[in-house]
Amino acid sequence: MSIRQRQPLVLFFVMMIFVIRLPVIIRAQEHASTDTVQVQFNGHAFQLPNSIADGFSAFIIDQPTPSPDGSETLQPPRTEFRLQMYSETVNTQPAVGWINVYDVDDLEDHAAYDQYKRLRDLLTERPDLNAEESLPTLYPYQRSALSPDTYTEFFVNAAYLESADYSGITFVYGRVIHANNRQPILFYRVYFEAISSDEQRYLSAQIEGLPGLITSLDGVTDAEDYITQARALFHEPTDEAVIAWLQQVELLFTSFDYTPQP
Repeated sequence: MSIRQRQPLVLFFVMMIFVIRLPVIIRAQEHASTDTVQVQFNGHAFQLPNSIADGFSAFIIDQPTPSPDGSETLQPPRTEFRLQMYSETVNTQPAVGWINVYDVDDLEDHAAYDQYKRLRDLLTERPDLNAEESLPTLYPYQRSALSPDTYTEFFVNAAYLESADYSGITFVYGRVIHANNRQPILFYRVYFEAISSDEQRYLSAQIEGLPGLITSLDGVTDAEDYITQARALFHEPTDEAVIAWLQQVELLFTSFDYTPQP
């Protein structure tokens, strides 16, 4: 039997780094007959659709860490999930999604606390989210290395969304990189920013877009036309692949719950 045959179809794993307090590598049972897997770690639980990812790394990060956007901003302590697709070299696979759960008390000494307060205000006042100039997130857009003249950012499909223990907002964030009449490049993610019902936790989740969903934009070189078409992909989408993807992401986002650890 080959190595791949001996491995389960879905590998769940927990990695250890110096700021993390975790015991041993964890693997889940094979679940080829199901479309989702129940993920549980450190009291946090959610349903992970296989079409989004079939593996994850889970971390307890006790100390502030550098922000992934390369800025001097520090990410507060958190429980972090990195969602990944299974492969025999799964430890080197890039993440296709991130879920960070913060204690609100840990945010107060960080810039992230302003984002938390803004989200709390949105959830209280309930304005039209699509009329806002920007939306809060505790996970940065990772754009700091880019010159502002070479990209245009936008968000669409912003809505309020509830899960078992969280109230929040979800939206598709897009960033179109364009320069010198070349084919623009679209990067996009869907976000879920939420506060727990006891107001003790802040959850920030994001899922990377699937490259196959933007093939209809091949050959478009006019930046404004490209951006218009990119927005249309997600605003009242008609493409079956886009609809299916958004439904799977919503299934994930509406499944979050939390049980305090003893």
